[in-house]
Amino acid sequence: MPTPPGGVRSTSVTGTAPDLPEPPPGVELRDPEDADALRADIDRDLVAAMNRYVNGYAYGGVRLELKNVRMTDKDRFSLSEQQEAKLADRLLHRRMRGDVRLVDDETGELLEERKNLTLARVPWLTQRGTFVNNGSEFSPIMQSRLLPGAYTRRRDSGQLETHFNTRPGTGPAMRVTFDPSTAQYRIKVGSSDLHAYSVFHDMGVTDEELERRWGSEILEANRAKYSGRTLERLYKKAVPKWERDETLPVTEKVQAIRDALQRAQVADKLMRRDLPNLYSAEKAAHWRAAGRAVDQAQKMVKEASRRFAPDLSPEAVMDQWLEFDFDFEKAAAEFEPDLSPDEMKESYNSVYGRVGPRLASMRRWPAHWLDDENNQGWLQWYQKYSDGHRSDTDEKQKARWKSFKSRHGAQFVTNPTPRRAYALMNWGIDPLKLLPDDKAEAVKEEMDAYRRKEYVKWYMNRHDFDDSQRHRLGVLAVSRGHSFDLNGDDPDDRVLMDMALGGYIQPEDLK
Repeated sequence: MPTPPGGVRSTSVTGTAPDLPEPPPGVELRDPEDADALRADIDRDLVAAMNRYVNGYAYGGVRLELKNVRMTDKDRFSLSEQQEAKLADRLLHRRMRGDVRLVDDETGELLEERKNLTLARVPWLTQRGTFVNNGSEFSPIMQSRLLPGAYTRRRDSGQLETHFNTRPGTGPAMRVTFDPSTAQYRIKVGSSDLHAYSVFHDMGVTDEELERRWGSEILEANRAKYSGRTLERLYKKAVPKWERDETLPVTEKVQAIRDALQRAQVADKLMRRDLPNLYSAEKAAHWRAAGRAVDQAQKMVKEASRRFAPDLSPEAVMDQWLEFDFDFEKAAAEFEPDLSPDEMKESYNSVYGRVGPRLASMRRWPAHWLDDENNQGWLQWYQKYSDGHRSDTDEKQKARWKSFKSRHGAQFVTNPTPRRAYALMNWGIDPLKLLPDDKAEAVKEEMDAYRRKEYVKWYMNRHDFDDSQRHRLGVLAVSRGHSFDLNGDDPDDRVLMDMALGGYIQPEDLK
């Protein structure tokens, strides 16, 4: 069925597209009851998947090449043909065919070729949205699932809502809403509708930070609705039952909530697309600096109106604004560690997202390392500082960085171990710059070997392997010199870890 302008397919009686808003670029809308369009999408996506994932696959020195992949047979079955398939207990399907070539992966020599070979039998979707197989009709109970990520919309009531859809089993999903009529922010976790300000306040976010993001009027409106019981409700919703302990003090419950939220996983591609300010230091710094500049200019205008109105000219306000902007640029350039936050993503992922091994960091930082604005430590402060944020704790954090570099840099030069090197990198310090060139190369190789070994340990501690995977890893380890006897059972978890610690299993073996 052809697609009308705007990418909207329709099965209406008149044949015209319904009166729907224009979809975003690259998005094609489809009527849920349009079986022809859905069937065409299934066929197209399966052919594309075959070309993408199967074509060019190599195993054992032989590469599979596909050409002319297509759907064959008739594209529509009558009601009588569907009934015959049910009575005969058959699968109502079309065949995907293509030309197949087996090629030597090293030399490119053609080993075998087949023309018009059946690659798959694709179930055929009826006009009722069902599939016929083994004498019965089956209806998919789930046609699609929203990918893990953040999605924002304006509801019919006028409320703004951001839905954080997390990967199932990793952490709590939630919705953050803003009601313009009451100026209230709410967080919905499960069936609980929680007051956002109460949550942020009890988890250590300062009013100064919220005022910078919300503005003074919205902050005051939310602060007036503070409730001390909200955190307890969030604890029961966000923390899994098997981790809860109602006798814990508030500080430990706060940490348990943070741990539960940090385990939540979302799709990196979607987050980078929908929330670019979290990933682009340039965009975030520009956005925040512009916002602060506007706030500062508004305050200057209000101040000028009180003191000089109507004598203060726009030029006088602009002069003060430019002076403020100059100070901001000067402050941004006075502190420049070796590594930028973008170059420290591995550290951020392991410390905050628990993705990948912690190559140097403690399991939990001491309380005296934290402050009200940066309750996750120096890394959090450095990310915010690089994005343009300025606060009263800046000088303290810079002093900490200088002290750490002085003390641990000297220890590293005396004894350059990989763990000390990664500890320096967690503070934006390039450890190899502290060493002479003839020594730096050897230390870099030790760091790479240490990182690979720690990654294997981290991965194997968090994943279960089936029998085929255990056997494959055992074969690789034995081929590299491990003494395990492959004639018996496949290696268990303890033996696999022994193989990993001995270097017989490498990170690339686990992908």
